[in-house]
Amino acid sequence: MELQDICFYVKERIKVSELTNFTYISTENMLPNKSGITKATNLPSDK
Repeated sequence: MELQDICFYVKERIKVSELTNFTYISTENMLPNKSGITKATNLPSDK
């Protein structure tokens, strides 16, 4: 099975103002070994 068979690429973006420290996920708040995520300590700048 190929990745394109089970998902699709999204090019849309949401406004930073719609994010919270609980809904924003980046590599910085991902825990190693598939252990989950933690609350983000900061949000990206609105650029």
